Amino acid sequence: MVKILLKKTASLILIIAFAFSAFIIINQNTSLAAVTGPATLKIFIGPASVLADNNTYNCIFVQLQDSTGKPARSLQDTTISLSSSLTNIGTVDSSILIPKGTTYAPANFTSTFSPGTTTISASATGYATVQSSITTIGPIPNTVAIYGFPSTLPADGNTYSAIMVQLQDASGSPAKAPKGGVPVTLSSSDAINVGNVTQNVVIPEGKTFATANFTTALNYTKIQTAIITTVAQGYTSQQLTITTTPIASNPSLIKIFVGPSQVPADDNACPQIAIELQNATGFTADAPWDTIVSMASSDPSVGQIVSQITIPANQTYGVATLNTTYKPGTTTITAVGTNILRGQQAITTTGFVPSQLAVYCSPSVLPSDNSTYQSVQVQLQDSQGRPAKDPQAGVIVNLFSSQPTVGSVTSTLTIPFGQTQATGTITVANTAGSTVITAQASSYTTGQGTVTTYTIDFSPTQISITPTLSTIDNGQKTNLTVSLTADNALVTGATIQFTSDNGGTFTTTTDQGNGSYQTTFSAPSFTKATTCTITATASKTGYVTSQGTTEVTVQPPQTATPTSNTTQTTESNSNSTNSVGTIQMLIKDSTGNPLSNAAVNSTMQPFGTAILSGTTNSTGYITFANVTVGQYSFNILKDGYVNSGTSINFTGQPVNATLTLSALNVAATNKNLLTLPIIIIVISVIIVVVVVLILLKRRRHDDTPPPLNPSSFSLSQYRES
Repeated sequence: MVKILLKKTASLILIIAFAFSAFIIINQNTSLAAVTGPATLKIFIGPASVLADNNTYNCIFVQLQDSTGKPARSLQDTTISLSSSLTNIGTVDSSILIPKGTTYAPANFTSTFSPGTTTISASATGYATVQSSITTIGPIPNTVAIYGFPSTLPADGNTYSAIMVQLQDASGSPAKAPKGGVPVTLSSSDAINVGNVTQNVVIPEGKTFATANFTTALNYTKIQTAIITTVAQGYTSQQLTITTTPIASNPSLIKIFVGPSQVPADDNACPQIAIELQNATGFTADAPWDTIVSMASSDPSVGQIVSQITIPANQTYGVATLNTTYKPGTTTITAVGTNILRGQQAITTTGFVPSQLAVYCSPSVLPSDNSTYQSVQVQLQDSQGRPAKDPQAGVIVNLFSSQPTVGSVTSTLTIPFGQTQATGTITVANTAGSTVITAQASSYTTGQGTVTTYTIDFSPTQISITPTLSTIDNGQKTNLTVSLTADNALVTGATIQFTSDNGGTFTTTTDQGNGSYQTTFSAPSFTKATTCTITATASKTGYVTSQGTTEVTVQPPQTATPTSNTTQTTESNSNSTNSVGTIQMLIKDSTGNPLSNAAVNSTMQPFGTAILSGTTNSTGYITFANVTVGQYSFNILKDGYVNSGTSINFTGQPVNATLTLSALNVAATNKNLLTLPIIIIVISVIIVVVVVLILLKRRRHDDTPPPLNPSSFSLSQYRES
């Protein structure tokens, strides 16, 4: 059994070894190149919370991204379907379009009057669905409170619009009714003796209160009270004590009833300030004539009230309207009249008090493509991070970018009066990186957000090259100026390389700024006028490499016309020098860039001639002078490039040859280097397995008993056995 188990184990090891080696070798041939096209969707929400005020906010952004999280351009018009998980909290545009060539599109979110959190989902054909959450902020109603304005009425059998029911949250702050409104049922504990109340009212959607009528019973002798109770499905009930009194004459004081003591700071009119005339014992009192009551608010920035009202003759009270602002706070209402004691009552407006700025960059990742994006949102918030309305006549916000070379922002934006946020723009550069956007405003805590840009495509560049002198003598110099632009904008910080097809040298290129670059070209020497074609190659991250050319003519110095006596000498010298000359070579790579330090050696030369040997200079040139006429073969070597060779039949005339070397396939070389040790490991495993099998076979052979010898076998042995 043990031998069988060992044999099976060895076989299993052999199979695993083959599978492992095949897996590794196959995977070496698999490309690991990163996906640059759109692969996923990403939802950006900024701000992440808005008011539950039934308003529309442009705060949802859906972006296409590649597999590494970088923005990716849409290959065609891409329709994105959107949905909200809780439409009673808020709704989103059902679909948006990311146009071809862009990376994202915005969507609108519309809140309701119901605070809460809803999940936004985005989906598109060919992409996995993605989700993100947005929260709407506001008081959550849970109680129906009741107030009288006034809560003391004359027992005269008349009907008064003096009962107010208000939705409130757990802290007593006014809260808005959700979609459909809130039906409220009212009842009076003593409808016969005191008075009856409107049985049913509805607090409308988006409102905090509703008004009901109370009809008093006739009573000329005494003060009586009744309890008014509110009932609403899903809300806590409250009660109000309402008092009816006989009508007195000769009013001596003013009593102010404000209805709810808290109202929203929402820049609305609240007709809930009741100014009632009473006598010294608290009975309602008729005005003997039209009575003018003057009023004032202690803090008009919180709430304003009309300067005066008139209580008509034979009436007990009048109603004034409080005009709230967007500034939460408390103000005291004071009412005075001739020969009447003043009345005072405080009223509070509620809301989120803005104290800080928050910056949202949505999307927070953008292409570094020299474009302008409306993706900077600045929101007013209270100390708890809740959105708060601007209580002033517009909040001016100053914006700053920590890295303007990555992206610059609009210098200022204004959050309008009564709004919580405003949108600014960022103009990204062609340089990828991150920048911090800072928002500052007087009296508010500073806010910050970060934008990161990535190079996802390349901008084409335009290059022009201009020589100071287009014709120079042997060995003379001329300045070359390059102008580099992209999309009609100057490009700085590029790398400029110069080459010449007929030799010469260049000084180190200097960046002059404003997209201008300069070098100095030193001409070689020629025996006749020769044109040097000079190529400038410009490269920079995020841009397409571009080339420009110009021509410089190099001519030898002019000499006097020789006489007949010197003609013979010149011809003789010419004949004598025709046996030697110059061979010049330019070695470059497949992209046209010159290769320096390439070794050039002659492997064949005329008999008795020394070997020609040397390396190319920084511009890729090598020159052999005083070369003897004859047949030459050259070998060119350069690390990282395939060896090359050429043959030249040198006749004595100057030779200018250009050779191109091909780069080695480094990936293939590394792959082969990696494959070799893997093959060795696999072979080693196979050898080990084979050896184990041989040993098992030998052990089985050793354990087999020797064959029987008939001549030595006896019956007794048989019996014993």
